[in-house]
Amino acid sequence: MALSYLNAGGYITMQIGAGMGGFRVTLTIKGLEYARSLDTRLGRADLWYREHKDGLIWLLITVFVSFVTTVVTN
Repeated sequence: MALSYLNAGGYITMQIGAGMGGFRVTLTIKGLEYARSLDTRLGRADLWYREHKDGLIWLLITVFVSFVTTVVTN
């Protein structure tokens, strides 16, 4: 299940039946870059921001609108 998720995300490529009924997994450039980013705190923070960028922007917009509404109504 986890390997199929990584394969669908483009992080690895899988070949079933490679060789004598074996199984072959190859890391892609995208997977290597992702693994390299996970090695540092700044890299993990960057990955978190990329994955949650849309949600973070809408959260900030909501807070801003709430603040403006409070200031205008008082």
